[in-house]
Amino acid sequence: MDDYTPEERAAYEEDPVSFCIKELKSADENIRFNAVDILRGMGKDGDPAVEPLLDVLLNDPVDTIRAQAAFAMIDLGYSCHNRVTELAIGPLTQALLSDPFEETRTLAASALGVIGPPAQSAIPALLQMSDSAEDEELKEAIDEALRSIRS
Repeated sequence: MDDYTPEERAAYEEDPVSFCIKELKSADENIRFNAVDILRGMGKDGDPAVEPLLDVLLNDPVDTIRAQAAFAMIDLGYSCHNRVTELAIGPLTQALLSDPFEETRTLAASALGVIGPPAQSAIPALLQMSDSAEDEELKEAIDEALRSIRS
């Protein structure tokens, strides 16, 4: 927050979720990463950020920011479970299948596991990735997600 004007700092203090959602559109990748990271820790207050974070997950050009958005879906999945379940299964499945960054795919699988049984529709994608995954961390995340979803 050192680079922000007093007005921007006041806007953040007044409504950090809305401020960070706005920052997800910044041209500066450090600002976008930090906004995702802050939203990840918002707990139930982060509910309005689920949809914008899914947009980041699918569309941000920076690998680490997409991965951080998938990580946010894990944390928000615990605190905003219904909202994440309602919106995230499709985008997380898409990220699992097509994101070029291994960490994003791994975190997307973990987020699907957090959703649990409502993510039944992701089972074929998880099985497909399990068959082709070479990375041990990804395989473990897929196995854990499948156990959670099938429980």
